[in-house]
Amino acid sequence: TLRRRNTPVLCSGRDSVVLDRVLLEVDTVAVSASGKCRVTITNSHVIGRIGGVMVAGDATVMIEGSQVEAPMALQVAGDGEVSVRGSRIEGRVQTSKKAAVRDLGENVWR
Repeated sequence: TLRRRNTPVLCSGRDSVVLDRVLLEVDTVAVSASGKCRVTITNSHVIGRIGGVMVAGDATVMIEGSQVEAPMALQVAGDGEVSVRGSRIEGRVQTSKKAAVRDLGENVWR
C-alpha cells in the first residue's frame, strides 16, 4: 500500500529526500530539487498536474521502480541529473545543455 501525500516535495541546498512507497499527487509540480539536493524516489507513484520532477543546479534525482505522470514529466536544467531504472515516465522530458537524464534500463517512456 502506498502512503498518500498531496503537498509538493521541495528540496534545496544540500538536503536529501527519500520517497518510498508514496502516492504523491499535487495540482502543481510534484517534486522540485535545486542546489546540491539529492532525491530518491522508489516504489512510488508521482502525479503532478503541471510537472512531475523539476531539477535545477547540481541536484540529482534517482527514480527506481516508480511511475511519474505529468504534462512535463521530467525537466532538468543547470548541471542537474535524473537517473531512471525500472520505471514508467508519462509526459514530456526536457533537458538543458549540461543537464542529463540517464536511462538505466527497464523503463517505459510515453
